[in-house]
Amino acid sequence: MVDDYAGYEPLFTEGSMIELACWAHAQRKFFDLFEANQSPIAATALKYMTRLYALEGEGQDATVENTIRPICVHTIIIHYQANFG
Repeated sequence: MVDDYAGYEPLFTEGSMIELACWAHAQRKFFDLFEANQSPIAATALKYMTRLYALEGEGQDATVENTIRPICVHTIIIHYQANFG
C-alpha cells in the first residue's frame, strides 16, 4: 500500500504489482471534490466511507467471530464498487 505519490505509478502500470488504495486518501479527494462543487457523486462516496469508518469504530472491541462487521463491510464495498467501479 502506498500513498498517492505520482512517482509510484510506473510500478503499477507494468503489471508486476497490484495497487492497494488507502481509504483516507480517497476520502480526501472526494471531500475536496465535494467542497469545490457540491458533487453528488462525491457526496455518495463520502456516505459509503462514513459507514465503513462507523463499522470499524463499532467493532474495535469485538472479535471477528462475534460480529457481523465483515459482512457489513463487504456489502458496503460491493455497493461502492457498483457506483464507482
